[in-house]
Amino acid sequence: MEKILRSALLALGCDDKEIKLYMAAYLHGTAPLSDLIVRTRLRRSTAYLIANSLIDKGLLTEDHKAYGKSLSAAEPETLMRLVANRQRQLGRQRIELEENLGQLQALHQTSITRPRVRTFQGANGLLTVWRDILTARGEILLWSNQATEIKLFSLAQHNQFVQERKANKLPVRVLAVNNMAGHHLQDADAENLRTTKLLMPGIEFSAETYLYDHKIAMLDYNQDIIGIIVESEQLFTAQQAMFTAQWQSLL
Repeated sequence: MEKILRSALLALGCDDKEIKLYMAAYLHGTAPLSDLIVRTRLRRSTAYLIANSLIDKGLLTEDHKAYGKSLSAAEPETLMRLVANRQRQLGRQRIELEENLGQLQALHQTSITRPRVRTFQGANGLLTVWRDILTARGEILLWSNQATEIKLFSLAQHNQFVQERKANKLPVRVLAVNNMAGHHLQDADAENLRTTKLLMPGIEFSAETYLYDHKIAMLDYNQDIIGIIVESEQLFTAQQAMFTAQWQSLL
């Protein structure tokens, strides 16, 4: 019987603590809240809030006739009526969803395709972007100019980032500007879970761009360090295709 009652209460949107308090009142009859607290071992402040919630749902009633105030659990007939009302409400909601399904799907698709953009500034912002990159679930793609990266990362920060990336088993492919710093980066590939290719001479840029998990993270410096994370499957796919085309064109 308790299982049937629990199922009905779940259908009415009750959580575990609400069910616990209701069942105590149902099985032990009309009782002051203080008695129910003893039986359920709930904290007084929590029990008070739960009792009010159950009263609002029509599952507990207050009895002011006796000395003080007591609580009574709703009878099975009341539960049945409340469940029936909930089923009628759900039925109406299902009909409304069916009638407006096309518009709702269009709205959902718009929310999916709209890029989410977050911007960050300064050293703290840089670390936030850094931490997000290290949450990647697979290979990272990177456009980099190692000669200007020192404006973003100190050597110690660079090494720490590499060590954490390796600890997370995150391989990286790098397209690096063809300069001395790029050559030094490439020389250390084998020990750093990294494959670097140097771009054609004359290609220059200062920003670093990371591609991972349908995200594009860009780091650059001007007067301040600026970081941007764009979350968009469509934009990520386009950037990934450009990276792949450039990668395959190089030896």
